[in-house]
Amino acid sequence: MSHSFAVSTPRDGIAAEAVAVREGPPAGTLSGRVAIVDGLATPDDVAKLQSDGAVGVIFLNRDPLVHEMIVSTIWGSPTLSQLGRLPSIPVVSAAGDGAVRVRARAAGGRRVRVRLTTAVQTGWRRLPLLVAEADGRLVGTVIGGWDGWRGNIYRLAVAPGYRRRGLARLLVAEADRSLHRMGARRITALVEGDHPWATDFWDSLAASGYRYD
Repeated sequence: MSHSFAVSTPRDGIAAEAVAVREGPPAGTLSGRVAIVDGLATPDDVAKLQSDGAVGVIFLNRDPLVHEMIVSTIWGSPTLSQLGRLPSIPVVSAAGDGAVRVRARAAGGRRVRVRLTTAVQTGWRRLPLLVAEADGRLVGTVIGGWDGWRGNIYRLAVAPGYRRRGLARLLVAEADRSLHRMGARRITALVEGDHPWATDFWDSLAASGYRYD
């Protein structure tokens, strides 16, 4: 998985020798090489490896699923003054069988050649902001977000006098369709666990594929 806020490679990727990195690699050992790190991607690790001369980083997660970690200390859209804090090298993570194979190939300090190919999308996107109207009034809203892979549903709200009429279900269904059309492979919603009316609503959508995670 390519990490957001890192960079895209050329279309045919970058080919380089890869070296497994443990704590404190000697200065200069990463120059022109791809670093292989056992663990989760972090901004500090990426910044240190980049400053040591790495041309790319591969993080090997121990869990079966890849963790979509943040590799920059910037949260949200960067300002012009923050651009220097963005990574300038490609960063990827692998998990499961793929990570096991890479880990085995790089064991014991063996030389490994790799080719990294990443595609990181940047720029502004048109995202769905859906509203429900009734009796000439705005009575419901929902916002859909998409990061290039995962969709998110935010700010689902229905006016008190118009609840229990199926409006929330209609808004979620339309947001779901819009995000899937954009290419979202998974859709999530952050729900306050101590709001039973909210958790009950999302539990009622289990047949549509929504489940507690």
